[in-house]
Amino acid sequence: MPLPFRRSLPITGAAVVTSAVLSVAQTYATPAPRVRPETAQTTALLNELLERSYTARELVETLSGTDLVAYVRHRTFTTATLNGRTGLVRSEAPTRTLIVEIACQRSWLDQMVTLGHELQHVVEIAAEPAVVDPPSMVRYFSRIGIRTPGIEAASFETERAVTTAKRIRQELYGNSDHTRIMSHERY
Repeated sequence: MPLPFRRSLPITGAAVVTSAVLSVAQTYATPAPRVRPETAQTTALLNELLERSYTARELVETLSGTDLVAYVRHRTFTTATLNGRTGLVRSEAPTRTLIVEIACQRSWLDQMVTLGHELQHVVEIAAEPAVVDPPSMVRYFSRIGIRTPGIEAASFETERAVTTAKRIRQELYGNSDHTRIMSHERY
């Protein structure tokens, strides 16, 4: 082996080992995000929402200290009145897993408002450790919310999530006159 090549092996090896150690250290130093978009489109949606809404940033920050992981995805719903929903996937400790689905056929702004609304539901679930499966989630929302009529599956709404959606819409519109949420909208 030529002499210059042999001298570079230890340096290259040290660089690889150092990079690997730094990568592992960074993985453990930075916890995985609790809100995980599944596609580039849902990543863009979440990023823009977080950039434009202080309320949404607070919700995500609140989730950072919880045992929940919420996956965000787009979905085409069979009903035109449903903008989004959150479901609990049967999961085992120490992590509870949620799926947040956003109606892809809505405007981008409505999708951001809906995502913020659903993140409020995720925070509500995070506050109740007894919610560990779909039946316990139904019991919990029966207690803190009201049943939403006209939707086949058990569907609930909370005043806090409606208020959060209104606040996020105001933040996205820059507190202009376009801040109302139609009373017939369902999330």
